[in-house]
Amino acid sequence: MTAPKFVLTFHSTGRFILDFGNTEHSEEHDMTRLSLTVSGMSCTGCEQRIAAVLGRLEGIALVEADHRAGTVVVDYDPASVDQAAITRRLDDAGYETTGTGSRR
Repeated sequence: MTAPKFVLTFHSTGRFILDFGNTEHSEEHDMTRLSLTVSGMSCTGCEQRIAAVLGRLEGIALVEADHRAGTVVVDYDPASVDQAAITRRLDDAGYETTGTGSRR
């Protein structure tokens, strides 16, 4: 199994943004943006871990994690992965999702 290819950017706001470049999904399906409130993040290492854990799911195009705000934003293809799988993956990694909201 090969590791997913991605671009990791440290944004000027102090957030890590992981872009998986899954543009082929966005051409075939509408992408959905999921905004989560996540507890348990305490550092940039947590941000990187969350991005890596979610990036292993099929259909993930972008992950933005911000430990200071306690938020994770995920752009995903709902034809490939659903919100429950994303939150379950975070829970399995030891983080608790306490609020969600999706939009297209």
